[in-house]
Amino acid sequence: MEKDPRLGRYATDQITDYQGTVVGVASYLTGCTQIGLAVKVGADGKIPPTEWFDEGRLTFRDEIAIKAEDVTGAENGGPNRDCPR
Repeated sequence: MEKDPRLGRYATDQITDYQGTVVGVASYLTGCTQIGLAVKVGADGKIPPTEWFDEGRLTFRDEIAIKAEDVTGAENGGPNRDCPR
């Protein structure tokens, strides 16, 4: 299966100005698509949760933050600690 071309790109939420790297795309039966944005580890060393936004709220930069193949393992991972809520 081909990976979504938005994965690994920088995106900004037009409403909150929240910025991050696209790490997930969730498409629902109802037609809604949400995009998960992750940010760098905070000064406290904790990993912030991935924040999910409706795709229409986001603008995407052409610049790639990270290529999916650079972080893909030989086997798929287990349950995501940060799935959409």
